[in-house]
Amino acid sequence: MLNRDFRALFAVQFLGAFNDNLVKNAVAILIGYRLVSDAEAGFWLSVAAGLFILPFMLISPWAGRLADQFDKLRLIQLIKLAEVFLAILAAWALISQSLFWLLVAITALGIQSAFFGPIKYAIIPERVASTEWMSANAWFSGSTFIAILLGTLLGGWGAISESHLWVLATGVFLVALLGAWASFQVTPVCVPKPKLGKGSLAYGASFMAVWQNWHDGRGRLVIAISLFWFIGATLLSQLPHWVQSLGGNEQVAIVWLAGFAVSFGLGAALRTLLNTWLNWHHQAWWLGLMALVLGDAAWLSQQVWAEASVLVAPGLFFSDPTAVRISLDLALIAILGGLYTVPLYTQLQRQVAASARARAFALNNVMNALWMVLSALALMAGYSLGLSWPQLAGLLVMGIGMMAVWVAWRFKQTTWLVAAQAAKEKA
Repeated sequence: MLNRDFRALFAVQFLGAFNDNLVKNAVAILIGYRLVSDAEAGFWLSVAAGLFILPFMLISPWAGRLADQFDKLRLIQLIKLAEVFLAILAAWALISQSLFWLLVAITALGIQSAFFGPIKYAIIPERVASTEWMSANAWFSGSTFIAILLGTLLGGWGAISESHLWVLATGVFLVALLGAWASFQVTPVCVPKPKLGKGSLAYGASFMAVWQNWHDGRGRLVIAISLFWFIGATLLSQLPHWVQSLGGNEQVAIVWLAGFAVSFGLGAALRTLLNTWLNWHHQAWWLGLMALVLGDAAWLSQQVWAEASVLVAPGLFFSDPTAVRISLDLALIAILGGLYTVPLYTQLQRQVAASARARAFALNNVMNALWMVLSALALMAGYSLGLSWPQLAGLLVMGIGMMAVWVAWRFKQTTWLVAAQAAKEKA
């Protein structure tokens, strides 16, 4: 954070993630409580979520190809300037409370985020010394969850009343404007760009190119990263239902979300501090520990699982030792997630040539989105079979255990890793 350029880039990505979640959660509240009937709310909430995530699967490959060919900073500046205009659209949609325009705004912001996603981590090696990549990734990864938390809280607050919506709409525009300003605070540098073949920037060619060199190691890293996004998406999507069934009100859900966000950031920070003695063989251990901790939370939840008739505030909820233990389990899972993911992002930056980094992270975004969709489908299938959340959590425990075995197998031999961590630690 002593690096001026990194501070500016950090502000750009943090403000962008915050604004996305600010609008997304405000739209979710408006759909859930104002714009449609209770019977239709679930459908339109699913539509909104799908419209935001779909561009990450469809546009990320082309965005990664563009970022590898053109100056990343200039692309960021163009994307952030576009976000200012999209923020005006989103602000108007929030004030008008038009379902159609809210969905248009969500889709537009998803497209903008899909273009920015591959650049986010690919630009770090161009702006930060290689010895600081791990710390830079920890700042980016940890802050993303904080941005989600703040966006959730303030987005929900902004959708409460008409007057709040005006404040929220103004805030969305100002945050986008601040993000655009931050993008112009990064010092321009000359970075050589590869010459791509004729037609290689076409959408079809770009989509196919992002899958090339899957077997050079990036495929293993991308799948390993996506495993945590599957776990995180599953847990966070069920968090409100989990809290409610344990007898906690919406304030308890906010405390849980805040705890998860802060704990993930703590885990990311710990990974940079412990880097001198941790190696790739520990990756599977983090997943194994996640399985054990989630198993404890699932078992405890099964003992007390019931649809509570009265929901209590945090003070009374956390007076129950079982509730405290489950809460600590969730926080520990987030810490382990930070320990697990940060080195994977760092290694993905090392694994591919500088000329292909954006495409590698575009591939990562596509796979993350696919695994998050898989999480939603798995939950839908489980509930359709009549399973409760503790039972589904138990199945997730077994799934994480299998993930841990796969990671242990794939990372047992590290000869395929470029600039393997052992060599880096000796240096």
